[in-house]
Amino acid sequence: MSTSKRKSATKQIKNIPIDQIRYLNPRVRNRRNFQEIVQSIASVGLKRPITVSPRKAETDSASYDLVCGQGRVEAFIQLGQTKIPAIVIEAEALFRHIGRWPQ
Repeated sequence: MSTSKRKSATKQIKNIPIDQIRYLNPRVRNRRNFQEIVQSIASVGLKRPITVSPRKAETDSASYDLVCGQGRVEAFIQLGQTKIPAIVIEAEALFRHIGRWPQ
């Protein structure tokens, strides 16, 4: 495997402050399903980190855009946590490709 492929396949997990995350495409979820997520995280912990991308713009105080994991972030908030494990990726090209990069 080439060095560049190995580098892109390596995932670094960082604990990031929840207040530094901006939701790109917020959604409302079923309360029952949400409570199941909260109970699962409270009893066994977070099984899969959220995914975020560093912010390029400095129009607000957020340092990261949420790519995946809104329910997990909201569950951590409900459980009184201030940081959450996250995989940090460079997602600008992905958002441009799917046409959903925030303005």
